[in-house]
Amino acid sequence: MKQNFLFILFFLFIHHLQAQNDTISIKELKTIFEKAKIGVLTGEELNQARKKISIIQNQAFVLDERQHDYSEALKIVNITSEYWRQLKDTNSLANILKYIGLLEGRLNHYKDAKLHINQAIDLFEKKGYPMGVAVSKFDMSKVYELQGRYDSSFYYISDATNFWSSKLDTSRIVVNNIQMINVLTKLNHLQEAQKIAQKIEPMLMHKRVFPLNKADFYYVMSQLYKTMLLNDRYAEYLSKYNVILKTEKEKGNTLKSSYE
Repeated sequence: MKQNFLFILFFLFIHHLQAQNDTISIKELKTIFEKAKIGVLTGEELNQARKKISIIQNQAFVLDERQHDYSEALKIVNITSEYWRQLKDTNSLANILKYIGLLEGRLNHYKDAKLHINQAIDLFEKKGYPMGVAVSKFDMSKVYELQGRYDSSFYYISDATNFWSSKLDTSRIVVNNIQMINVLTKLNHLQEAQKIAQKIEPMLMHKRVFPLNKADFYYVMSQLYKTMLLNDRYAEYLSKYNVILKTEKEKGNTLKSSYE
């Protein structure tokens, strides 16, 4: 039964890749596809299969982060979630469930979004993986923000930010505090948002802070200063944001802040 299910999933993956005119690993996937059908996959081949599925999931991340095509991204990860479920890969399943929830939130499917993120939190807690819980709470904060429930959004991002602040993970600290600034701005707690921004901005130079993170920070800051009616500062940070987009475009990368 499990092998039949895997057979179907590999067919769906290959069909998706061909529909996108993408030749990534199709030949290799077909080989694994046939072995899965007859139940002769080795442990190493299963590990390779996991890597290939991760490659396919990366297509969803590109569709989300660079093209903001949430519907197509969701189609991909809905399939991969079932793959992880059948393999009993709890962490991979939890990670993709929280991501499904975020995409559903962006598509205004708030009930389903919260359900999937709560499922992810439950799985991470059962596995004793607090970092997974923290990243899930970040996504839950985004869903509540998208729904316009800023107090609930603040509750979740506060938990996530407090967790990462003790881990000395610069990238996570920056990402979570950008969301904190964003939510505080929408709650009209403008001075508090500005204080956090002053602490976070120097961290943008860290090697683990990526162009998308910088773009998010500059855009969120432009909105903070716009709300504060500080027009010069608004224009300054909007200009910084546009410079990041232009620089990345010249490198062949399409970039746009998820906060825009």
